Amino acid sequence: MLYKKIAFFIPTLEGGGVEVVTVNLINELNRKGYNIDLLVINSQGPIKERINSEINIIDFDKKRILHSIPSLVIYILKNKPEVIYTALSHVNFISIIAKKLAVSKVKIITSTRSLDSANPKGKLNKLIQSYVLKHSYKHIAITNTVKKLIMENINFSEDNIYVINNPILKKSEPQQRNKKNENDSKDILTVGRLEPVKNHLLLIKAFKKVIKENNNVHLTIVGDGSFKKKLVTEVEKEKIEKYITFTGFQSQTSKFYENADLFVLPSIKEGLGNVVVEAMSYSLPIIVAKNSGGPVEILKDNISDEDNFFIQHDCEDLANKILKNLSSKNKVEYKDLNKYTVSQISKKYLELIDD
Repeated sequence: MLYKKIAFFIPTLEGGGVEVVTVNLINELNRKGYNIDLLVINSQGPIKERINSEINIIDFDKKRILHSIPSLVIYILKNKPEVIYTALSHVNFISIIAKKLAVSKVKIITSTRSLDSANPKGKLNKLIQSYVLKHSYKHIAITNTVKKLIMENINFSEDNIYVINNPILKKSEPQQRNKKNENDSKDILTVGRLEPVKNHLLLIKAFKKVIKENNNVHLTIVGDGSFKKKLVTEVEKEKIEKYITFTGFQSQTSKFYENADLFVLPSIKEGLGNVVVEAMSYSLPIIVAKNSGGPVEILKDNISDEDNFFIQHDCEDLANKILKNLSSKNKVEYKDLNKYTVSQISKKYLELIDD
């Protein structure tokens, strides 16, 4: 059944995980023949160039999410979408409010994509989350870890919560990496926003310890964010600039995965960890923090080796795990990559409204 109008609502088109997976999804649905509107409060950002030209971008042109409620009400009344998929807590909430104000029957399918959102702090935030869950047509949790947290902290029934992973891969077949000689430097890769919760500072400190044991290594940090200046300052202070490259934000990251020998995600917590799936698609050995949420859930389905999991905030343990993985000759293989493909995930999104 083809729906007349399906809308997706996200805040911006910056280069975060929510924006990337939303664009992956709407492009696939558009390719399948669905009429798609993308609603944003600001359409500027590097992800915009990836959006299919047939998709209608509706820019509310607001500085704050809350200010977009009147525009969203007008959009609902004028365009009469059959469903609106929303991402991020504040977008979930105002979409429910706008539906009420418009006195509309539009189906609002909300989602929780981070551990913080699944476990909101403060009584008011918990009340808002409970209100969203109660009034959503259906709710998406991106991992079982996120769903479990919602049920524990919001005291909400699981009947209306559906676990659907992010659409990350275009195809399930493993991608090829560049062939290297034995004497070539070992390249460690990390990809993500440069923010404190991503814990790049710990990775840099651990990497300095790695250099003392093996100086034929290089660390590539892909991403940008508010913490970049502090990270660069730390690298300069430790005098390890020649071993580390900051690439800034990159709209295309395949060349970095192709050249890598090891992928490290040092994040303290992640709802899913899209970049872990990307690294899996290149058959890279991967290291993540224990108890970090989604990344552990993803990897535990594929690996049982403790050398792929480091103790959170333990610089020494991370350095040791990096050295062990770099010296390992074991071939890495991951199963079930198909469940992270855009094709599979788009089917699951459509099943929510076909029930």
